[in-house]
Formats: sequence, C-alpha cells, structure tokens
Amino acid sequence: MGGIFEHSRTLGRATSGLACYLGFKSSRPDQSHLVRWLVRRPCMVWAASRASGFAVPGPLGGAAAIYYSRRDAHCPLVVASFGEEWEMSAPAAHDPQLDPDVAYWLEMSEALAYRDSATAAAEVPANPAGASCAAIGGGVAFALTVIDFGFFNRVVGLGTAQPATEDDVEAASQFFVHLGLGQSVVHAAPGARPDELVGWLNARGYVAGARWVKLRHDLQEIGTPNPTLRIERIGASQAETWGDVVMAAFEMPEPVRPIGTATIGRAGWIHYLGFEGDTPVSTAAMRLEDDVAWLGYGGTLDAFRGRGWQTAMFLQRLVDARDRGCRLAITETGEETEKSPVNHSYRNMLRTGFELAYARQNWVRVPTQPG
Repeated sequence: MGGIFEHSRTLGRATSGLACYLGFKSSRPDQSHLVRWLVRRPCMVWAASRASGFAVPGPLGGAAAIYYSRRDAHCPLVVASFGEEWEMSAPAAHDPQLDPDVAYWLEMSEALAYRDSATAAAEVPANPAGASCAAIGGGVAFALTVIDFGFFNRVVGLGTAQPATEDDVEAASQFFVHLGLGQSVVHAAPGARPDELVGWLNARGYVAGARWVKLRHDLQEIGTPNPTLRIERIGASQAETWGDVVMAAFEMPEPVRPIGTATIGRAGWIHYLGFEGDTPVSTAAMRLEDDVAWLGYGGTLDAFRGRGWQTAMFLQRLVDARDRGCRLAITETGEETEKSPVNHSYRNMLRTGFELAYARQNWVRVPTQPG
C-alpha cells in the first residue's frame, strides 16, 4: 500500500532443511476465504514479485502464505516459507553523509502513514480488519488480526527518532504476541540505533529477510504529468470505487480493505483515481506531514498496465506536494538483486526524479510449523 503498494521484488535467505510453513492463520472462524486467497499464492523462499506481477517460485512447489505486490505496487515481501537456500544481498551500510532530518523522515513519514491507516481502519464500525497500532520506541507498530501475515503486521521507525532499548524490542514483539499473530516484520534502517538492536531482534526470533529501498525527491525539478491521462483527487464519496480498484489491482482479500480506504477524506491525506473514459483504472495516495510527503497505494488494473499510469500518478503527486509547500517526498519499493534484477517501479521512481537513499533490512519472524 508505497510507500505501501507500488511494486517490487525481494530476496532473502532461508536455511536448507527447514520445513515449508503455510504461513497464514485467521483469528476469526468465518475467514476461510482468506485461507483460499493465501493458498493460491505459489510457494516461495522468502518471496518476491517479478515485473510481470507473478511471484518468483521457490524450489519446493506447493502453496504458502505470500503476499506479493503487482507491477504498480511499491512494497513487496514478506517471508512466508522456508526451503532450499537462496542468497541474500549484503547488509546495507549507513551513509554518514545522509542529512539527519532526511534520515528521520525517510522512516517516520512511512511510520506515521501506517499509524493513520491502522487508526482509521480501527474506527470503522466493528473494526472488520481487526486493526491495531501502538507507539513503541519512537516508532509505530501496526497489525491486522484478520490475517496473520507479515506484510500487514509490521514495525516502522524503531531506533530512528530515538535509540531503541531492549524493552522497546520486547514491547514490539509482545504487541504481535498479544494479538495472537505469529508473523511480523520489523524494519531497521541502516542508521537505526543502537548497534545492539539486531541482536535483540534475533533473540526474539527475528531473522534477516529481504530488503526494501527507500527513496527521496527534493521536489526541485518535476516533470509534467501526461495530460492525456485523466487523474482526479477524490473524497470520501468515492472511497468504495477507489477501494475496488486497489483490491483488484493487488488481489487483496476483502477484509483488509479498510487499511486503505479508511483514510480517504482524513486530514493530511490526498487520494487519486485515474480514469480511462469513465472507467476507474488506477489509484494512488499521498500523506502530508509538516513539509514532507509520503507516497503510496499506487495500483493499476491489469488490463490498463503499460500505459504510463504509475509515472503519471507519481508526477501528479510530486506536483501537488510541491504546490502544498512540501520540500521532500518519500517512497519505498523492493530492492533490485542479482536474481531479481529489474523492478519497474523502482525505475519509474528514478525516472520521475527520486534518488536512492538506502536499502533497509527487513527482520522477519515466522513461527515454525507445528509438530
């Protein structure tokens, strides 16, 4: 949902000999359709999506709980099954030249966007997504109990706004445990403090998964959005239409819909729909905080891909961010690797003026297979 959904691929390493774990569990007895949605996904070793929108299969075959993003989505990943060994790229190095204020917003703009998304989803009557969030160690933990899957159960910003403590890491771990969730992901930026953070995560069952790249745009030079593509800013009256496109573009299960739609019309957010004729075909969103914009939720229906919608949505949001007084825009996507060398979303980001800030490690916890 790129910042949250705009595409990518990811790679990690799983230890040979570990059992394939079907990584899903619904906390609600009436959610069998979620299981069907997850089982349709190919078995993966850590997981990633190709530019074609199909998951990269692991050597085991079968099925596993993998959420993969489609061609117009930013965020990929997450660990869902184990099997043969795949290589993972070397750990990201912290760039000491990165401005501390920029480093802060690279993580916290995303963290605050997910805080808003989870809070708004929890306010939907009966909270159908089981949304929950908490401030932990200067970062944000959020979860959807309707689906036990790491992509929707994450911690962003830990060790960024302030040094984390071991108590913070324990609180993050217990946030998911108390919600009955087995899968979760903690993002750790290269400059996350202190150095002991990784050891504390390891001690609680978190292992290195794939990396995402964080990108920034200084809004000084922005191209002109394609005038032949019709993009509209929308309000709450079009929330369901926007949600329909997002759900179809990312093939997401219906119960998670509020994590995207509930912020439409909320202060600080701008949501977009792209139309071909009268048909809504593409989505995007942007959240503004102070003078920083976070970009996410870019998705396009299958039949309308390859027509420039993602680039147009990026440019429109960048223009709107600049016109509203922002000095910086932030987004993220999956890292290009030797085995997944082409991420079209990443290249579209570079084409529209984004610059790579760093690659961020994902620390992933998936329970072992019972028995």
